[in-house]
Amino acid sequence: MRPCSSERPCRFILFNLFMSAEAAYASPLILMSQNRQADRDRLHAEEDYRTNLAAKEEIETILRELSRLEVDKLDRRCQLSRPWYARCVGGVAARVGRSFAHLSCCPL
Repeated sequence: MRPCSSERPCRFILFNLFMSAEAAYASPLILMSQNRQADRDRLHAEEDYRTNLAAKEEIETILRELSRLEVDKLDRRCQLSRPWYARCVGGVAARVGRSFAHLSCCPL
């Protein structure tokens, strides 16, 4: 029995031929579009890297500024508390008869 006879039409042969032709012209187009998408993805990755680098530098600058402000704030608190501390420790030292300057976080 032959695969293609008048009783059994060969409809799948034409379908297979059509699908092969479609794959032959579609595969280069698919590969080209994948290459273009890879180029776009690479450009986006580079742009994201530059953005992240700039954000990192800005965050480091902000952290340095916050650290400087914290040190300034602590220095100011120390200056404001010196007169009170001197009165307190001076009065106690006079009563006890010794110096407490070594206990200070802010030297007199």
